[in-house]
Amino acid sequence: MRYLIIICLSAAMLVSCGKKADEGGPDTPSAAVDRHTNRMLATASGELIKKFGKELKTELMSAMNEGGPGNAIGVCQVRAPEIAAANSGDFWSIRRVTDRNRNPDNLASDIEMGMMSRFEDSTGTPPEYLVAWNVTDSGKIYNYYRPIKVAPLCLKCHGAAADIDDAVAAVLAEKYPDDRAIGYKEGDIRGMFVVEVRW
Repeated sequence: MRYLIIICLSAAMLVSCGKKADEGGPDTPSAAVDRHTNRMLATASGELIKKFGKELKTELMSAMNEGGPGNAIGVCQVRAPEIAAANSGDFWSIRRVTDRNRNPDNLASDIEMGMMSRFEDSTGTPPEYLVAWNVTDSGKIYNYYRPIKVAPLCLKCHGAAADIDDAVAAVLAEKYPDDRAIGYKEGDIRGMFVVEVRW
């Protein structure tokens, strides 16, 4: 069963068996799961995030080209969850979380907040990604975390309040009256991608 999960996840991402996993910073693999399996899961998770991110960015750029940044807000509101669902399967899922949410569904849990703080730690070189295993009554759960960093394009909707276009601010106020996802600078960590695999 466990290898079937890896094969399904990898096949969904069109990951080749020979591709090397990122070496940027997973925790020490669980003693219950061998290093090869951990590497395969990390590789597949990273590819899943790339695919999701590429699809979302394509739709955001298309919406911006058609109607400016205000038009792209609907993509994040409606299409992002749909794209995440389309890239999830029976045994795995992908989502975005943050400590300063716009959409209430994207608020990070306490555990996820702790993982985000490790990416934001400035005392050393932050990891490229983190992994964690949890044991539940129904089996093991593998979680893969990768930070989402603010790019220049993101600032049009997530930058300082004074720098956000009035039309964009009006759309945000209408769609997200409790918005907390502004005030970022380029390079800030705005949240994380989280891949969960049910083992």
